[in-house]
Amino acid sequence: MSEHGQLDPVEKLRPLRSPVVSFSTGVNDRNSPSLATDNFLAQDQARIDDELPDFQRHSEPTLLELFFDLFFAASYDVFSDTQDVTSVDRFGAFVGYFCLMWLTWFVVTLFDVRYVTDSIFSRVTRAIHLGVMVGFAVVTPRYDPTKQHPETMQTMSLILMISRLCLTIDSAYWVWYILSGVETCFSLLLSASSPALSLSKTHLMKRMTVMTIMIMGDGIIKMATDVVTLVRNQSAWNDISIGLVTGASATFYFVFLIYFDWIRSTFCLPTWRQLVWTVTHLPFHLALIMFSKGFTQLIIWTRIVNYIEQQGQTIRSYQSWPGLTSREITDQLNASTRQFLHDFPPKIQDTWATVDEALVNISRLPDWVWIAPDLQPNGTVNQLSDDEADRFAACIPIIFICQANALLATYNINFDLESQPASHLADAPGTELAEAKGSMYQAQILRKASDRYSLVFCYSYIATGITLFLMAILAVVVRTPPRKAWPLIRLTVILLLALATGLTALLFLRADGEFISSAWITPPITLVWTLVLLMTHINGEGVRRNAHLFQRRKPPYDMAATSVPLNAPTPAASCADGVRDDATQGSSQSLPQDRYRPATAKQLDGWDSRSNGWT
Repeated sequence: MSEHGQLDPVEKLRPLRSPVVSFSTGVNDRNSPSLATDNFLAQDQARIDDELPDFQRHSEPTLLELFFDLFFAASYDVFSDTQDVTSVDRFGAFVGYFCLMWLTWFVVTLFDVRYVTDSIFSRVTRAIHLGVMVGFAVVTPRYDPTKQHPETMQTMSLILMISRLCLTIDSAYWVWYILSGVETCFSLLLSASSPALSLSKTHLMKRMTVMTIMIMGDGIIKMATDVVTLVRNQSAWNDISIGLVTGASATFYFVFLIYFDWIRSTFCLPTWRQLVWTVTHLPFHLALIMFSKGFTQLIIWTRIVNYIEQQGQTIRSYQSWPGLTSREITDQLNASTRQFLHDFPPKIQDTWATVDEALVNISRLPDWVWIAPDLQPNGTVNQLSDDEADRFAACIPIIFICQANALLATYNINFDLESQPASHLADAPGTELAEAKGSMYQAQILRKASDRYSLVFCYSYIATGITLFLMAILAVVVRTPPRKAWPLIRLTVILLLALATGLTALLFLRADGEFISSAWITPPITLVWTLVLLMTHINGEGVRRNAHLFQRRKPPYDMAATSVPLNAPTPAASCADGVRDDATQGSSQSLPQDRYRPATAKQLDGWDSRSNGWT
């Protein structure tokens, strides 16, 4: 719109439009809305030879580019929902898939920031790129390089062939990674060596920041979804749940603030610095995704561990049940277990049958097992028969395991498809078929849950440390390495925090499991980001300037003893005692001695004792 409120004429959509700017208009045409007009770009353009082509430069991403970014985020979200990180192999598949999709998006972005135009042809090609992103979402349910499904792998090759027009070998999934990496490196090196293809005058950095926001937004969506799952039960909304949700929200907010505070709205960098900044975003985005995914899962796992610990304390209280018979203990366990399974319905078949079998076995135990001091003083567990000893050692833990598995299923942590079905355990060795089919299967699932929790704990803390480390590297690239004392100290502390956070993952190796079974799993991560945010806005210069406010006030001086008139004869030897900072010749004002500073040799050389002044 013009200054007088008149609408600008609408430009007609052409079948084909060239990104090259004609020399008649030039890059300094201020009426062109698609060209950047800042001084930095104009000075950089002046260094380019007149023979090189001059392309249109957009200061902001276009709507078509942002729409393509949304398709990327949607495709990733589909994959993140359908492919959980349940093992080391699944973790590798997750990383590989994201790298393929990110490199595909990045290659298209490199083309857009240099050659994007609005025409019928560009809109048609944009539709093809959007179809490629949809194709990524189509193959996600059955994408697994370790167990290759022929149709899925062929479809993936065809999708990448359409995107690159270079993949012609079906099912050669390792070619995807090699060609994607080679293509990206070649394009970046070409842009660094050719002034006409330089990325320094494009809005590539803004596209990267937009993608960072989308990845953070996906993590926030996951967090909100997990909050709904977290408070599914009425009794779940307690102090621990409120603390987990508050800490998670604050963590994502702090990560957002730190990222953009360190950038400082810097979207124009020299060629090689921008190249390093751009390439670093691939591992940074991957680490940010793994951090978001793992951190949101830790919220659920922390609540699950808290529930299991509470229920375990209830069940383990059988040791303090003296005076009760086996039937009374069975009734109490039956009431508490059925109430728990009513609140958290089990999804594993035969769970109720396994619990009922365990309760029946408990009721068959002799009463003196629980009340030996009252009924049979000489009775001990060693006097039990083999069958009774097995029931005593296994029945109560089996009830606890069934409750834990029901809790896991309620929070959408399922292992039924991954574990061996119960029907396959029909021939397993054991005294009773029901025990083999029930208790062994339940124990197998809980063991898998423990392994997955350890995996989530490890990669969450490692991803947090890597994310913080790469953010510090990005800040150094944008703002150049610090040279003053406080920025160097701050950078060192941040890097040490990143290292310490990553090494925290080693705590899962502790045999007692005291830390990973506590409610203090997510607070350390929130605390790390809080400290980094505080250090970001602590100015060392400001602390030094205001240090006098915290110093202890000295007693007043004796002005008569410390005043020295400026017009009094002063021996040359006394000049070494001090020279005032604010001394003005001819002034009769006297100052205390602490306002004097030692005179330098150069100042003493200029003292004229005859005139009591400086020559």
